[in-house]
Amino acid sequence: MKAGSAAKLIVDALLQRFLPLARRRIETAQAQDGQYLRPSDPAYEQVLDSLAMVARHTPVPLLEALLRWRESESPKGANDASTFQRKLAVECIFCSACIRFVECCPQEGLTENLWIGLENFIFDWLINADR
Repeated sequence: MKAGSAAKLIVDALLQRFLPLARRRIETAQAQDGQYLRPSDPAYEQVLDSLAMVARHTPVPLLEALLRWRESESPKGANDASTFQRKLAVECIFCSACIRFVECCPQEGLTENLWIGLENFIFDWLINADR
C-alpha cells in the first residue's frame, strides 16, 4: 500500500468520526438560537486532536477533505435566520478545526494553493464580518 493511499484511509476514517460530531455541534448551535456555545465535548475534542496529529504528516488530504465538508454542509439558497445560523455554525467549526490543523502542520507541508485558499477564506470573513 502506498503512503498516499494509507494517509487517505486514515483521514477518511477520522473524518467518519468527525462528521457526526460536527453535525451535532451545528444542530446544537441552531437549537440555541444561534448562540454558538462551546460545551465541553470530549469525543469531538479527541477527534480534532487526532486529526491535528495527522495534519503533521499529511496536511493536504486533510485540509482538502475539510474544505469539501465545509462546502457540503454550508447551506445554499434562502437567507433566512435559520439558514444563516447554520452557515455561521459550519464556519465556526471549520475555522476552529483549521486553526488547530494549521498550527500542527509544517508550513512546507501545504501547497501554495491551499495557503492561498485559507488566506482568501480568512480575509473574506474579516472583510465581510459585519454583514
